[in-house]
Amino acid sequence: MLCPEPGPEQHFTPPSCIVQRRGIFRMVVVHSHIIYDVVMDFAHALQDMFAAGTETTYIALEWAMSELMKNPAAMRRLQQEVRSAAGGIAKADALGAGTPYLKAVVKETLRLHPPVPLLLPRECMQDATVLGYHVAEGTRVFVNAWAINRDPGSWHAPDDFLPER
Repeated sequence: MLCPEPGPEQHFTPPSCIVQRRGIFRMVVVHSHIIYDVVMDFAHALQDMFAAGTETTYIALEWAMSELMKNPAAMRRLQQEVRSAAGGIAKADALGAGTPYLKAVVKETLRLHPPVPLLLPRECMQDATVLGYHVAEGTRVFVNAWAINRDPGSWHAPDDFLPER
């Protein structure tokens, strides 16, 4: 139901109403004689959703380019592999399985610079013991991917960019 602009002392009888003007939706919700005026700009909401989905990709690409610029030997090897695999192909999508070093560069970049350093929380399904600590059933556990990926016990030279691993 369309409704007028809410005034300072104005009360509405419908439980809620929506006004639309130039891509901006205003939802006025009346609850317990209190008027809640919520303005939703859908263009900004869509922009935020798009940015949230693409930001991690951009972050990973920026880190990959940064690491490759700091390591010219890896950059040269990657350039040679991509140029030989492309063989005149205009699209990078067609490279496929002929680029193992490219895949190694991507994996090493994500290991060193995970776009989301803390993984989504997990819930312990049963009592467990982790590294001598008791974790009760139902406990929320946050996994620190950044720390795991830089653990010297698991990786040789964990802070170095080595796609050859």
